[in-house]
Amino acid sequence: MSSSARGALAHRPCAARAESPPLSPWYWAYLRSQDTLPEPAESSDDSTTPARLRAAAEAACSAGDLSAARQAIATAIDGFLTAGDSWGTADALAVQGSIARAAGDLRSAADSYRSALSAFTVIADLLSAARMYAALAEALFAAGEYDRAASVLLEALGRLPNEPVLLTGLGYAVWYGGHPADALAYLRQALDAGNDNRTALSGLGQIEADLGRAAAALADLDLALGLNHDASPEEDADIRSARALALAQLGQQTEADTEVGRALRLDPGNVRSLQRNGRIRLLHGDEEGARVALNSALATPARLPADEAAEAKRLLKQLSAKRR
Repeated sequence: MSSSARGALAHRPCAARAESPPLSPWYWAYLRSQDTLPEPAESSDDSTTPARLRAAAEAACSAGDLSAARQAIATAIDGFLTAGDSWGTADALAVQGSIARAAGDLRSAADSYRSALSAFTVIADLLSAARMYAALAEALFAAGEYDRAASVLLEALGRLPNEPVLLTGLGYAVWYGGHPADALAYLRQALDAGNDNRTALSGLGQIEADLGRAAAALADLDLALGLNHDASPEEDADIRSARALALAQLGQQTEADTEVGRALRLDPGNVRSLQRNGRIRLLHGDEEGARVALNSALATPARLPADEAAEAKRLLKQLSAKRR
């Protein structure tokens, strides 16, 4: 198979274990953007042993047999290295990363994606290298290493300036890293580079709602909901809970309660929805409901970013002081 045909391959994570962190909303957008890539051409080298092992690894991963998948892809990598197949080695390293990501082993996933990125760069397969930048940044993002994810995306944008998905990912990374003003700038750049960007609009609206800019938040969130894109329940819940917070800030209590209830039904353990529900309860004067919701947000395994957790703790401290 030629390197140009092979470069059309996209590396999608296979079936993930329940304990594996969900894919980041901006990375869902990246995967959606890959759906129209052409299929690689058929070639006789597909029947080679390393290629068969690579296919077996992906099949095992999709079936949830991650142990077999790890063993098969490790043997495939050895086979590609022995054969001197640089592209096959890089591709198999990428698959190894997706298997580790599915298993929730984010450190190993990042290591494999980094190795694949280096290998694709050496052979000047820039399209595949760009995909590895995104996959590496997502693994770091999922591990809570937002500053490192942002650094990877900045490096990628040095090679692919104004790429909307990379700008969106950078916006989310700096937002989760505690820099909402910078995030707004990157997300607006992403929209300037490609208007049909539900995830960038979602991020903009959520940040605006969290900052108390209710009218602007509703405008962006409603635009996001109007874009008919396939989205994860987590992303839809994020949009709905931010919309609920903006409605509450505008004094529309009934509408806010309806919307936050919809968000919590979509994704009951969504940590941002729980935190925003706490803030909504405070705006409604329901201090006990706020306390319960904020404590639930802090107790959820999918942790809030540090600055948002600090804000939730500050609000709980205020509520405790009022009780005395």
